[in-house]
Amino acid sequence: MGHLFKSGSLVAWSVLLLSVHAAPPALPPAGALVTAKLEKQAQPLEGVRIAPGLVATVVPAGEAGPGTVSVAGGAGTPATVMLLHVKSRLTLLKVEAAATEVVRTGPSLLLKPGEELFQTTNGGWTAVRYAGRVKSMHGNVLPLALLSLNVPAGQLQPGRALFNAAGEVVALELMEDPDSPGAAYAVPIEAALKVAHDFEKQATVETGDLSLTLEAGSTVPRIVEDPAAGTRAADAGVKAGDVILQLGGRPTLDTNDVVDANFYLNTKEPVMLKVLRGLQELTLTAPGREK
Repeated sequence: MGHLFKSGSLVAWSVLLLSVHAAPPALPPAGALVTAKLEKQAQPLEGVRIAPGLVATVVPAGEAGPGTVSVAGGAGTPATVMLLHVKSRLTLLKVEAAATEVVRTGPSLLLKPGEELFQTTNGGWTAVRYAGRVKSMHGNVLPLALLSLNVPAGQLQPGRALFNAAGEVVALELMEDPDSPGAAYAVPIEAALKVAHDFEKQATVETGDLSLTLEAGSTVPRIVEDPAAGTRAADAGVKAGDVILQLGGRPTLDTNDVVDANFYLNTKEPVMLKVLRGLQELTLTAPGREK
């Protein structure tokens, strides 16, 4: 709510900032959220069932072995580690007793800084706040952007689902930020779905390889030299001077966004690029390629 007032020749706005709280969503179906106790992990992890018999969780450090998965403190069901993806720390568990309850997922890209997200705690909800996307740490570009969160002290649990107001899982909690009390990181749920998709189709995880050469030291994702003949980028028609606006449907506002978008691609699958060439926006397609 703004109040306009004048003082001499100056005009200013006095703005009353209101804290807007979203209504918590309905609780997810029983069985969609689990607790995992795995070998080589001292503490239990939480996770989500993304498909019958398949659980996604996050192992923040180290390795993980077989263990059990339980629902709401019930008896444990044997679980096998199918994949621990080192770059994202996402882990897929095969659960022997397949349940039909799975979570609904939503796009983390639509989150706005300051937006409330929700954890399930003791049969209810605890609100956290989305602070933005983290694309680099300590001068190093991350292989995929993480979500930055403001969380209550002691409330972070690796693998725990974060829900938006529509009741969709948008991320899995990863770890607290050691440099900022009350801050934490989460892995976008899109990354878990990408890892599961790749593993189901080819028993491994692949990222895109378009051979794009970007301008060093610039935040603008501009191509500085023509791609080498025979590369996917060359086959798509990418040229020096093109600015990458979208890659695989993900907006690329800077060079780090290109690295992040590359994580979600697969070498074997076609990918769409939107580029700015001179005064024109062009949509290009890089073909998939078997290695």
